[in-house]
This record gives sequence, C-alpha cells and structure tokens, in this order.
Amino acid sequence: MASRLTALALLTPLLAGCDSLWRWTAQPFRLSCSLGGDPPTLFRIVPRLQQVQVLDHKSGAMTQTITTNAPPPELGGGIIDDSEVTITPRRITWENSMYRPQFERETNTIDLTSLTYTSGWQLRVDGGPEVREGKRTGRCRRIEGQA
Repeated sequence: MASRLTALALLTPLLAGCDSLWRWTAQPFRLSCSLGGDPPTLFRIVPRLQQVQVLDHKSGAMTQTITTNAPPPELGGGIIDDSEVTITPRRITWENSMYRPQFERETNTIDLTSLTYTSGWQLRVDGGPEVREGKRTGRCRRIEGQA
C-alpha cells in the first residue's frame, strides 16, 4: 500500500502539467484561423472523433464536417471524393481529394505549438501531367470557453 501511495505522490506533479495538453488534445476545442487577408474561419476540433468542424462565425452553428472518408478500393479512383483527418497533440491535418472532372487536392495543417495555419492546393490541368500548385499561410488563435 505504501508503494502505491509513493508512486501516486511521484506521478501527481508530472500529471498536473499534462492537464492543459489533455484538454487541448482529448476534449473538443475551437480555433479561429485566417489565411492572409481572408476573414477568419471558426473551427471546432474533435480529437476523439478525428473531426474538423467548420462553424458559422456569428451563430456558431456547424456548416461543414471534415472527417476521414476513404472509399473502398473496388470503386476505383475518381468516383468518390476522399478525405483524411489526423489530429495529434501537436498538429491537425486534413486533406481533401476531389475529382471534378480534373483532379484537385487541398491540404490544410494547423501546428498547435506555433498556431500557424497552412493551406495548399494542387490541380491537375486537363487530366494531363501538368499540375498547378498554390500555398497560403496564416495564423490561428484558441477560442476559450465552451467548445
């Protein structure tokens, strides 16, 4: 019994510092992010579900949910849009691939340490080998309160 109490006493200070990390990585939280001069986008991050939700800035209502959607391989590429979301304690990334009739890919990354936001895109021109690319960067800020 004494060894359990000693272990608990030693672990308590270590775990106390993890509270904010746990709060930002396990519980839903909100970020307001903008790219360049664009108006900010409000995101609700749900780590347990690996979801990024886009919220209306005024009402807070959810307008879009981004989650991993990988169509079965038997459907083949180009039939259904693909998306992948990965949320870790340090980074949030989501990628959307669309086939309309050309191939488009959009990649977004939010670094939770520096709160930098990067968005990039690729567009295959006329189904050929030429690919156009673009990248923009911005900043995020955490929104305190209810997520």
